[in-house]
Amino acid sequence: AAVLAAGDVPKPAVTPLAVSAAVAGAAVGGFVSARLRGENGLVCGALCGLILFLAVMAAGFSLLGQLRGGFALLKLGLMLAAGAVGGVCGVGRRR
Repeated sequence: AAVLAAGDVPKPAVTPLAVSAAVAGAAVGGFVSARLRGENGLVCGALCGLILFLAVMAAGFSLLGQLRGGFALLKLGLMLAAGAVGGVCGVGRRR
């Protein structure tokens, strides 16, 4: 949001930047949640990615009043995968 607000970002770049931010958020969320839990990093991270996806979709639907099905599935897959990878990294990291 800060990049979009601060700069003169071309309209075609807005969606990839938003998806990248959501995927990065899922990865960080998966890492932190699995790190706190200490086990089941894959499941914990993927669950965190799913919850974040649902929050993003709910916010988007409340603002736009519609969802794009194919694009939503792509975003779901990316966020689940990023959350799972973050979760595995969070559990595997030494204290």
